[in-house]
Amino acid sequence: MKKLVFMLAAAAALLTASSCKKVVGEGDLQTETRNIIDFSGVSASIGGKIYYKIDPVYKVEITAQRNILDVIQVTKSNGHLLVKVRDGVRIKSNEEITVNISAPTADYLHLSGTGDLAVIGNINSANLDIAISGTGNITVQSATVTDKINADISGSGDINVQTGAAKNEDLRISGNGKLIMDGVAAEKATTHISGSGDMQVNLSQSLDATISGSGSVYYRGHPLISTSISGSGKVKPL
Repeated sequence: MKKLVFMLAAAAALLTASSCKKVVGEGDLQTETRNIIDFSGVSASIGGKIYYKIDPVYKVEITAQRNILDVIQVTKSNGHLLVKVRDGVRIKSNEEITVNISAPTADYLHLSGTGDLAVIGNINSANLDIAISGTGNITVQSATVTDKINADISGSGDINVQTGAAKNEDLRISGNGKLIMDGVAAEKATTHISGSGDMQVNLSQSLDATISGSGSVYYRGHPLISTSISGSGKVKPL
């Protein structure tokens, strides 16, 4: 039965890929501005490099080959940018795609596929939601969050929040990427690992860790620790 399900899924994926139009990049790089304002985050699935600068001025600029620019869509949904390739199209770019974004803040950073997302500057927000479902990486220079940081890795990419502060953290890994948060001084964290990726946290009050995979939680500080471990992972001080 499992074999049949796998074969059907593979066939569906192959059919989807074969039905897509393939666009191969041609010509020199060009930069195009998309006029969108009043957003506070981004969900991206185009590959390439995405830079999100915390700045009072809204800006969205894409640099790519001309025919690649023509099939990249930037829209706004629920107050966040959605950067994706037009439905029914696959792209192969001979030059790296670069997206430069600026906005006063960010509370939503989602990445799927192979691209990397870097946030430059300090995020100030009540909550921050970060997720990776591909092989790309998300790096946040600094985040000051008054309530909760939610972070989820279901792929092999890494999330690294270099410095900052938060009250609560809800952190999950079901893939093999690393979640590096030990530069963020937080009070409490709830962590779930069902994959092989590791976490690093910095806590002053409590750590509630559930591990059913091989990944481990490494902590700084002196939190009260509660664990439920059914896998080979461990909870250890850094």
